[in-house]
Amino acid sequence: MIESLHLLEQVLTLAATVETTLDLVAITDLEGIVSYINPAGLKMLKLAENETGIGTSLKQLMSGESANLVQNIGLRLAETSGGWQKEISITPRDSEQSIPMEMQLVPVKIKTMK
Repeated sequence: MIESLHLLEQVLTLAATVETTLDLVAITDLEGIVSYINPAGLKMLKLAENETGIGTSLKQLMSGESANLVQNIGLRLAETSGGWQKEISITPRDSEQSIPMEMQLVPVKIKTMK
């Protein structure tokens, strides 16, 4: 029971950190389909207040060249080598201004509790 409470505390701390960081944090599958974008990321990407980005392809959130680099190279290398890092630019929807950023891809393997 105490171990479960400690684990819950860690999860809540991590969630609060991700939700309040000023950096864009996103979770995608290996095909580049988004399952989460934090509030700072939503703002950076100029998504409307009622949009979550969930179910969106990375190709819809960044320039074609960057999306192809991330999906065809970055996600594959992250999966096989444990991570990938590259400076890229993301051009938000309805914008012509690119945002330079340091992208870090890290595969996360979720351990199931028995």
